[in-house]
Formats: sequence, C-alpha cells, structure tokens
Amino acid sequence: MTFAPVDSDTIHNLANPTGRRPRRDVRALAEHLAADPRFAGCSVAELAALVRAGTTVSLPAHWAFLRQGAPADAVYVLLTGNASVFRHRDAVAELGAGELFGELPLLFGGQRTATVTSLERAKALRVGYAELGPLLRQHAGLQRVIADIGASRHAAA
Repeated sequence: MTFAPVDSDTIHNLANPTGRRPRRDVRALAEHLAADPRFAGCSVAELAALVRAGTTVSLPAHWAFLRQGAPADAVYVLLTGNASVFRHRDAVAELGAGELFGELPLLFGGQRTATVTSLERAKALRVGYAELGPLLRQHAGLQRVIADIGASRHAAA
C-alpha cells in the first residue's frame, strides 16, 4: 500500500518554530498515520501524542538522517520523500512516506545499526528518545507498533 503524502500546509504548520502547532494539523497528521497499515495498532489519540512530541525536520537530497555507528537519540517518521538504508555502504532497503526508522537502539540498546539517507528533498517527524520513552509507557498501542517494527528489523539484520 502506498502512503499518500501529507499536504504541505500541515507539514509547514508542524514545523512552526514557536513549537505551537494548530490542533487541526496535529489531528490531520495523526489521522493520516492512523490510516496507514503500519500504524494499525495505534489509536488516533496515541498518534496525536507522537506528533505533538516531535519536531519536523527537512533534509535536502542525499543527506543522512542518521549514521551507522553514531549514538542514537531519536526515531523518525518519513512524511515526504524517499530514503535509502545502508549497512556498511551497501544499500539494503528503501523507505517511503509513512515509514518509521531509528527505533532499534531504543529497543535493543547500542548505536545506530544503519545509515539512512534522503534520496530527494524529504521531511520527517523527529521524536527524541527522551520524549518517546514516556509516550511508550503511556500508550500500549504505540509501544506495540514500534516494538513490532523493531523486532522485524532486528530479525532481518
């Protein structure tokens, strides 16, 4: 299933430098994520909490969201664009809008296990581990979805 991009106004408002986000934009993105099968175990309220906890980051083409071996401090949900996943300079996967990544060190400890690089201009929701930890303790659906994503990637690695 292809994940339809979120409209640019919603993403722009999420990137508001004041940190204040219009409720309608948080709700729109949460509902958008809830429609994606990868987030099927999460309620809209859980995803809204995730959106509120995060910040929007924008990268030009061919820039790394994260680097293999680096300390880990956040997860990302790709909102627009595509990205490549590299392990030891070998491309191992491609990510599209709606994909969550960066969860393995949170779940299993250690450093980043791969490099994720934008293929084109891309935007993502970045949620720091410091903000994500309490969310996972409060929201069982969100915890289950992130754990399932991490377990499948860990098994494949």
